Amino acid sequence: MATALGPMRRGVRPVADLGAELERIAAMTIDELRTLWRARSGQGPPESFSKDLVARALAIGFRNSISGGWTDRCASFSPH
Repeated sequence: MATALGPMRRGVRPVADLGAELERIAAMTIDELRTLWRARSGQGPPESFSKDLVARALAIGFRNSISGGWTDRCASFSPH
């Protein structure tokens, strides 16, 4: 199946969903971001994380969840 955004892969949301989610995250307060972090990870973000850092981490996590995650090359740089 194809959309206006191009061919759609099974289980992958269209890019428009990514843009909408990133806008939603950018508009959240720090308390809303912490609540979203808890909902997605089961624990709160580190207290030292600023609003900007929490938002960026959530955005990266969302992008990775819809795109299939890190490439092998990027994952090789992970400290874990």
